[in-house]
Amino acid sequence: MSFRPGRAVRRPASTSARSSVLSIASASVVALGLLACGDDDPSEPTPEPVAPAFPADYETSYTMVRDCRETSDHGLGVQVQVWADPTSAQKYVDGDYPLDEGSVLVKPLYAGDDCETGALLGYVVMVKGGPGTAPNTNDWLWQEVDADRKVTRNGDLTSCTGCHRTCADRDYTCTDE
Repeated sequence: MSFRPGRAVRRPASTSARSSVLSIASASVVALGLLACGDDDPSEPTPEPVAPAFPADYETSYTMVRDCRETSDHGLGVQVQVWADPTSAQKYVDGDYPLDEGSVLVKPLYAGDDCETGALLGYVVMVKGGPGTAPNTNDWLWQEVDADRKVTRNGDLTSCTGCHRTCADRDYTCTDE
């Protein structure tokens, strides 16, 4: 499968009937434990005033490498996509691991049934640092970014690494097998 930068592969909106209560509940769950797939560790890095590690125009400058799908890792009733920077997209799709230093993966998270009509909850971002940056996760660092593009957490976050350790054989990316 080949992808072109800026190309978004979208699947049709889900036809399953979900109540608005589920959307509100899922947004609340995500807001309470913003985007984490594990318990917060108070010793984790606190956010310093940093910019998101991805451009605001990522939907035109990055490539969607995983289409919209439900994820329970980031809250109930949450939909996720994965976008990769232009130099990493093909390696991600081909499973050519490890990804290169400087690789950026962006996961926008949406409430509701699909990514086109669901409310944007925020983003989880993976950034591949240089050798020795984060040795326990093959040098991946994470950002949690709210829907207004404010970085709320940044660094080697145990709430992210706890889940992504199960994907160590795929360079911690948790791609489809």
